[in-house]
Amino acid sequence: MGFFNKLFRNSSTTPPQPPDFPFPLVTVRGREAEAALAELQAQGKDQGFCPVLLGGDSDVQRITDFGSYVEQDVEELLARAKDIDPKAWFEDIRKQDPDYYASELGEWPKRDRPVSGLTTHRKVLSGLCKPWVHIVQVPTEKSWEVPCYLKLGDWNDCPAPPVHTALAKYWRDKYGAEIVGSTGETIEFTVESPPDTREAAEALAMEHFLYCPDAVHQGAESIRNLGAMVIGASVWTFWWD
Repeated sequence: MGFFNKLFRNSSTTPPQPPDFPFPLVTVRGREAEAALAELQAQGKDQGFCPVLLGGDSDVQRITDFGSYVEQDVEELLARAKDIDPKAWFEDIRKQDPDYYASELGEWPKRDRPVSGLTTHRKVLSGLCKPWVHIVQVPTEKSWEVPCYLKLGDWNDCPAPPVHTALAKYWRDKYGAEIVGSTGETIEFTVESPPDTREAAEALAMEHFLYCPDAVHQGAESIRNLGAMVIGASVWTFWWD
């Protein structure tokens, strides 16, 4: 682990003891999180795990607390995910209030504004890096299965773990999207092949809105504004509260 040897060599500050968690955690400085994540991604391909950035101690505790309310085991959650048709799921949500979803379209902004930076290792208000963050080694090579392993969601408007997994696989197949971060209230993806036209971006933005209404309500303010953020974007960030 060359990066980690370099990080802690001749350092007077050692990483704090990681909190209890069902899977192995690697603790690194927040400012080193993206480099550490990249190295662990390379290791994971050989060793059969998927590294996911979880944020600080409070974020890890939130994931643990929320997950404790999900009664099904990982295998059952994964099996349920296979029964979900993502396109049918989107349509079912839209049919609940078609006029409402159509009314949120808005107008295209003059300029596209794709998102490129990860946020899981940063403080929400200041954008500064958290002092220390944890990266979990999830025992699967398939990033879309992470929500079932971590038991993410199934509270308020946040979808249940099988829904996250089914949609993540759909977006992985279509856009090369991979889950790389979560704080329990957020899920963050890197994106290899984002949409490159406004038509495709608007369709994706609608999917994002159906999946995570706060992407519009507490962020972009309209579906087409959101489209301008996903066109060419290398990162997607979803949050629920």
